[in-house]
Formats: sequence, C-alpha cells, structure tokens
Amino acid sequence: MAEKYNLQTIAFPAISTGIYSYPIKEAAEIAVRTVKSHLNGQNMPQKVYFACFNVETYQIYVSLLANNNL
Repeated sequence: MAEKYNLQTIAFPAISTGIYSYPIKEAAEIAVRTVKSHLNGQNMPQKVYFACFNVETYQIYVSLLANNNL
C-alpha cells in the first residue's frame, strides 16, 4: 500500500484486540513480523507507527520491536 500510494509514513492499530478480544501478544507478533519482513530491503514507507491504546499493548510492542528474532 505504501508504494502504491507513495506513502512515507503509515500507522497500524492493534486490530481486533479490543471488542473482538483477539490476543494482544499474538496480534502484535503478527504485525511486527509482517512489517519487519516487508521493510527488509524496501525504501517505503520510511516510518511505521503502531497505535497502542493502552500501556499493556505499548509494552508488548516495545518488547517485540527490540527482539531481532521476529
């Protein structure tokens, strides 16, 4: 999508982890792994934001983003 619309920045919410109760850690792992995989060798987007709506979600994302094994 970033390439198609020439986006420099993109943001992703923790999809379905609220009202649909999808496990936050699992959703975050999928999101971080997918973004890291896509960005490997790509120029766009230049910035990716993960929208975290509470401290628990934020801490999970921080931990996963620091993990180079994903």
